[in-house]
Amino acid sequence: MPSNDHDDLRERVAELRSDVRHIQGDVNDIKSEIRGINQRIDGTNQRIDAVKDSLNQRMDSMNESHGKRIGSVNESLGERIGAFNESLGQRIDAVNESLGKRIDELRSSLTAQIEKTRDELGGKIDGLTKSLSAARIWALVLGGSLYGSLLLVMAKGFKWL
Repeated sequence: MPSNDHDDLRERVAELRSDVRHIQGDVNDIKSEIRGINQRIDGTNQRIDAVKDSLNQRMDSMNESHGKRIGSVNESLGERIGAFNESLGQRIDAVNESLGKRIDELRSSLTAQIEKTRDELGGKIDGLTKSLSAARIWALVLGGSLYGSLLLVMAKGFKWL
């Protein structure tokens, strides 16, 4: 190998070493920037964790307070509904009793009127029956008289008498 090639090779190696050192410097700069970024990310993660814990505590607190409020509202409404139900039950019982009395009174009144009407009609029907019986007797007597008179007229007409 000629010395010229050898010198060229040395220059190239020197340039490569220089480039490698430059690249190493760049890599070290990148590493230090990455460490800084990692530290900032760690700080941000810690802040996010703190905010997350704070929000979780707030949500737990809100859940507990709203749960208590819902429980108290449920209890209050349950009591009000119970009282309302009892009040309506009493009112319904009172109306039922009142209407029951009115129905019983109406039933008694109608039964009395029906009995009175039945007695009156029974008396009238009995009177009509007696009247018809008397009319039958009169009809028989008159019919007999008519037949007798007719026979008498016939007997005289045929000169039987």
